[in-house]
Amino acid sequence: DPSIPDLMGDKEALIQAVLNIMGNAHQALRQALTADPCIRVKTRTLRQFTIGNTRH
Repeated sequence: DPSIPDLMGDKEALIQAVLNIMGNAHQALRQALTADPCIRVKTRTLRQFTIGNTRH
């Protein structure tokens, strides 16, 4: 998503964290016996600001 600013960090750790959250959501939906289970992931920018000539 081009609206999200770059992030410094451990790529593999971030991927693993997202996978863990998704796995937990999947397990919770199975246990809840939801009729129409759906996991939706969205990204968005909460604030926008400019540093130098770069909009974040």
